[in-house]
Amino acid sequence: MAALVVGGFHPNWIFVVTASTTREQVPRHVRFVRVDGSVRVLPANIFRSCKSLEEVIFEEGVRTIGESAFDDCESLTNVKFPFMLREIPFHAFYDCTCLRSIDLPLGLEVIGEGAFAWTNLRHLQLPATVKLFGPGAIKWCLQLESIILPPRLEVIENQLFFGCGKVEEFDIPRTIKSIGGFAFGGCRALKKMELLHCTQCLTIGRLAFGHALELSWITLPPNLEGSIEQGTFSSCSKLTHVRVPPKITSIGCRGQCNPFEGCASLLSLELPEGLEKIELLAFGEVENWVDVFRWQALVNLYLPPSEQVVSNEVLDESIPEDFQLAKVAQNWGDLLTELQHRFDDRPLHRICYFHSYHPINDTLQRIRDILIENPFDLIQTDAFGMTPLHILALAQTPRLELFQMLFTSVDLIMSAKDRFGSIVLDYLGKNRSEGGLQVTRWLMQKIVEQRVAHLGLDRWKQELLVLMEGVAKADCPLVMNSELQSLLDRLSKLELFEALSLVELFLWRIRLSGNTSGRESTDRESCRVHCGISIVVENVLPFLGKE
Repeated sequence: MAALVVGGFHPNWIFVVTASTTREQVPRHVRFVRVDGSVRVLPANIFRSCKSLEEVIFEEGVRTIGESAFDDCESLTNVKFPFMLREIPFHAFYDCTCLRSIDLPLGLEVIGEGAFAWTNLRHLQLPATVKLFGPGAIKWCLQLESIILPPRLEVIENQLFFGCGKVEEFDIPRTIKSIGGFAFGGCRALKKMELLHCTQCLTIGRLAFGHALELSWITLPPNLEGSIEQGTFSSCSKLTHVRVPPKITSIGCRGQCNPFEGCASLLSLELPEGLEKIELLAFGEVENWVDVFRWQALVNLYLPPSEQVVSNEVLDESIPEDFQLAKVAQNWGDLLTELQHRFDDRPLHRICYFHSYHPINDTLQRIRDILIENPFDLIQTDAFGMTPLHILALAQTPRLELFQMLFTSVDLIMSAKDRFGSIVLDYLGKNRSEGGLQVTRWLMQKIVEQRVAHLGLDRWKQELLVLMEGVAKADCPLVMNSELQSLLDRLSKLELFEALSLVELFLWRIRLSGNTSGRESTDRESCRVHCGISIVVENVLPFLGKE
């Protein structure tokens, strides 16, 4: 049992655990512990709530730590694990609030439920040998900033990362087959989630990303099946784009809250053509349709025709003015009709909306065929006032090839506004995908090239090209939006200077011609028109550009 207990327990002595040590023999105020190599399985609860325990060293030979063995050891800061350790079970280090770093042994296979929950781990690297990472194993690790998962992990268990509020991005192994409920719930710093490579993942549990307040971009597993569950993205208030995988057959659960409850920034929801079931606009039996659309920003949605019967009382309710979709219809019934028939007689719009569900080469060929037959489809608008380019800009993953095919003029990009007052670049600026960044860079290059050509001063052109380099180098949407706005503001100001100069020059030329009529010479300076910018803006600019 314990060693060096002579004349009473000394707080600085090392307490040695042997194969016969029991919990009752553990000194109340133990600070340092060494687990002898003769111990194969450390007994459960043996050091539970030992408030003074600071350090534990395992000798080689220990293979399993008992359940709750160090639960609530609030002073524990240092643990040295043995190489032969295979399992850290249920609540083994639960609520060890001073535990900030650990080195897990290479042969570890199982980390049980809540094993390191409520600790203050900063970084965690799991050995490649770990096969099971139990439910809530590191939930509420409030200081965790990064984690490296084993490359062959197959399940993200329920609540596994719940409340890990400082992790900004998770690198999820491609071997994952399912993601449990609340798995990333409360990950308040999580900004991006890439799951497109997880081709074996078939299910995502309810509230899996609930209250991930900074989550602005996510790609879902391509072979996800069944339903998008209750509250999957609840309160993801910065999420802007969601593309529903093609094998999903229903969205929401009858009588339950919708998967996008509280997604106030959701701009675009892409639904697959084969979606079989949408519970009353996708989200259960809803008496108040305002509860369905808690996404005031939503502007891009298409619903397949449905035979569902909705009471006239509900359909006749007015749409609140603070919802963007109020600009499309006055009540829920009219809106439902517009959503279900949005792409009638608009084949190019339909192709652009569903393009991410089809091979890119097939989409390009279909677009070519349509434009050969009717090139004016490119400038047609749907019920939302959108051109095909608007819809492409709202896609979760915009494709540069499609923009290159459809791009015809700067004017269409810069001036065509939908019913929500947005141009194509407005939507691209809110797109957090790499594809969005790529398309924005390309479009800005085209816009600058065409508009700069009309400026008269070389130094202006050079200044804009320098600003364009800043846009091209931007590697994140926030930086690009800032650089892009600076470029567009400066471009617009220089274009205004150019227009005013030309107007003043034109007026000066007219006066000069009149004063020189019948004369041999004249004073050019006295003939110049000093009309002032206020007069030009009020009386001339409104007519510029009009036929």
